[in-house]
Amino acid sequence: MPRHPVSALLLVLLFAFAAAPAVGRQEVRLPGGFDAEGLREEVGKGRDAARAGDDGAAIAHFTRALRAADLPDLPQAERAAIHSERGRALLRLGRRDKALLDFHRAIRLDATLSDNWYRRGSLRARLGELEPALADLSEALRLDPGLEPGFRARSKVLAELRRLPEAQADMEAALRLDGRNPETHLELGRLRMIMGEHWGAFRDFTKVLQLDPERAAALMDRGRATFFLGRFAAAAADFRAAWRRAPEDPAAGLWFRIAARRSGVGDPAELDLAGGRSSAWPGPVLALLDGRLGDRELLDLARDEDPGRAALREAEARFFLAQRDLLAGRADLAEARFERILQGGLWRSAAYQGARAEMTRLAR
Repeated sequence: MPRHPVSALLLVLLFAFAAAPAVGRQEVRLPGGFDAEGLREEVGKGRDAARAGDDGAAIAHFTRALRAADLPDLPQAERAAIHSERGRALLRLGRRDKALLDFHRAIRLDATLSDNWYRRGSLRARLGELEPALADLSEALRLDPGLEPGFRARSKVLAELRRLPEAQADMEAALRLDGRNPETHLELGRLRMIMGEHWGAFRDFTKVLQLDPERAAALMDRGRATFFLGRFAAAAADFRAAWRRAPEDPAAGLWFRIAARRSGVGDPAELDLAGGRSSAWPGPVLALLDGRLGDRELLDLARDEDPGRAALREAEARFFLAQRDLLAGRADLAEARFERILQGGLWRSAAYQGARAEMTRLAR
């Protein structure tokens, strides 16, 4: 948490303004009849509505309160706090552009609060404004070096900018501040996967499962890290556990089948059931393994499955085609498929990470 939470500052300033002596100034009221006391009540209603999950009502209250911004003695920090409160409510409703405007105004009015810089930076990252996001998050961390979510948020921005060692350093800094946050261990593990540090990723995912044994995503992630290390039996155990939790999940079933076959162990009857016969991606890959679909048909389906994700789906299809080739002893053909994946440059994808690991193993 930031050192100076907006809500605490807001209450302090509102009480200070209400208690300030009125000597030498006239009572100023808004068209709606607000004075300092009414302003405090309106902001309180907004915060109560936000806590109750009624962000529409919260926005209405904060907007009415902001009309008091022309009160001559209202401190700028207090106006900034109200903008920040409203910006958060707008963001929860998905109104990103309006939320961003409120965070802009909050920072212009009071640039001393790390929370406002953090929120604006996080929102800019979601909007794809990576360099401005990086600047905002860096300022938030300058103001509050103990802002653990700030390190995690900046790490993700740095990763998007492919500044991977810096991204790793930030995620490790977040862990030094809170070593029991499973989400941070998960994100660090995924970052190490991108960097090809599969042993480190394995340890991170194991820590996630120690902290949160029900985290199915960590089972899949650890399974992939172990698979890329060539420890196929251990990988199969993780994928099997993930599949047993969600028997209709085609991804868990598919990875379980491939890892078990690469390891040479597994119950054939169970493997035939793994993943079911889902038509949702990557279900068609299971159809390929069962002989119900040909290579060209699979690639065509990958391109048609989701036009916005066609390149990723095609890379995944090539990865599993290459796995089939390796199982059949066709290493040269598998290597050509892996090379094609690497040329595609989808460096954040499991297909790319797996292709890189397999190429390293084939080169030995």
